[in-house]
Amino acid sequence: PNEGPILLTFVMKQEFQGNNWQLGKFRWSITRSKKPVDFGHPKNIADLLALAADKRDAKQKKTLKDYYNKQDAQLPNLSKAVADAKKPRPIDPKLKGHQSVLVRAQAPLLIDPKLTSLKRAVGLSTKQLPNKRLIGAQDIAWALINSPAFLFNH
Repeated sequence: PNEGPILLTFVMKQEFQGNNWQLGKFRWSITRSKKPVDFGHPKNIADLLALAADKRDAKQKKTLKDYYNKQDAQLPNLSKAVADAKKPRPIDPKLKGHQSVLVRAQAPLLIDPKLTSLKRAVGLSTKQLPNKRLIGAQDIAWALINSPAFLFNH
């Protein structure tokens, strides 16, 4: 290998037009090693990544997922925020009051016993209407019972 200075030239070409396509972060590394240097993943992770995704078993997938999750410093905070967002919110006291009023309003009304008795009387009277002789006899009986002489004597 060369002992003196070496001039390296890198050309980066942006092939896409528009404001939405910018180049990302770069890391240039140069080494004298004949093998490429692996910068980011331990050997067990690199071996798992070399396997096709459909060839990995559940344990290998879990190992990759755990390694990936450890790389993200914000993941615990984001996971906590998601868990907090899923918690049910406390019920508003005013809404609770409105709901109790609604429940009371939906309850069936109790029928007044006096009203039941009057409805029965109306039903019986309606049945007697076709019988004119009975109505006449009842009218005469009420007239006699309510006369001043009857009331005075009894």
